[in-house]
Amino acid sequence: MQNRMPGPALIWLSVFLFACSSSVVRVLGDLGQQNLIDGRNPISFCNVLCAGNISALVAVLIVLRRQITPRRFHELPGSAWITAALLGIGTAVIAPWLLFIAIQETMVTNVILVSQIEPPLMLLLCCLLYGERVSVLSWAGAVVCVSGVVLSVMLNRNGGIMIGKGEIYAALAATLFAVSTVFARPRLENLPLGILMTVRYVLGTIFFLVMAILTDGAVHFIDLTSPLLWKWTALYGVVIVFGGQLAWFTGLRTSRALDITLATSATPLIGIVAAALILGEHPMLGHYVGGGILLIGISLGIFGSIGKREVLHEQPAALKMTETSLTAEGKVGFKGV
Repeated sequence: MQNRMPGPALIWLSVFLFACSSSVVRVLGDLGQQNLIDGRNPISFCNVLCAGNISALVAVLIVLRRQITPRRFHELPGSAWITAALLGIGTAVIAPWLLFIAIQETMVTNVILVSQIEPPLMLLLCCLLYGERVSVLSWAGAVVCVSGVVLSVMLNRNGGIMIGKGEIYAALAATLFAVSTVFARPRLENLPLGILMTVRYVLGTIFFLVMAILTDGAVHFIDLTSPLLWKWTALYGVVIVFGGQLAWFTGLRTSRALDITLATSATPLIGIVAAALILGEHPMLGHYVGGGILLIGISLGIFGSIGKREVLHEQPAALKMTETSLTAEGKVGFKGV
């Protein structure tokens, strides 16, 4: 794939697939609800989450296999293991779980817009914790983005200040991902992207399975072998999760930071269009107003960082790819896993 498509094209492909994932998950859940097994939904979010993480792990092992060697695992310090474990639990289990619930509770368009508080929050945390300098345009863009999100929710609630459960879960997921990623940054120096992602998906999936079984019992996964489940989640896992992750990691190697910023910034627009085409969700007044303001904020942020035109593979390899992948994920939002 890397030899046939340039890095930016792969990044755009992955962003498109990730932007469609929320709508596809809603469709899968509805499909399972229409084909209950003894009153249970065989395509539950737990089953989809497990299948998605396994697909993502396969993609990592294929694309980043050179980074995943026994020697590199042996050389990892204890702090790196702790960092990978915390990121796995926070960003590969709890945050996706919250987003799955959000998708079930409210319009996918709302989830997409509310999730956009993540990049401004990461920007703020980096400034407060690490003293990073940010341009005035980037700050202005962050403020405008948050304003657009707030307006989109308030206007869709008939001007009230009450926020629904779905929006709250989406905001919590975005906050958790931002906090986990920012706090992990100082410990990424000795943690190659391949190893981080491998540990993240493996430990994250194991943690999720254990917690779900302890909470609801093993019966919670009684339909994990359902043919209907694997028929659709296999397609979802291969096309969206595996295909998206494969394009994402391959594209990161030969893409400039600006290319990634431009592609990931289009995620809200692509996601809203996908929700309209796949789910038939028609944007309301708040979506148009808030989404328009959000696009202005994103544009300001792009102009604020337009001087950073470096090529990723020309930077200190492992650290640069790891940091860029985690930071860019904040703009992409829900990635299907």
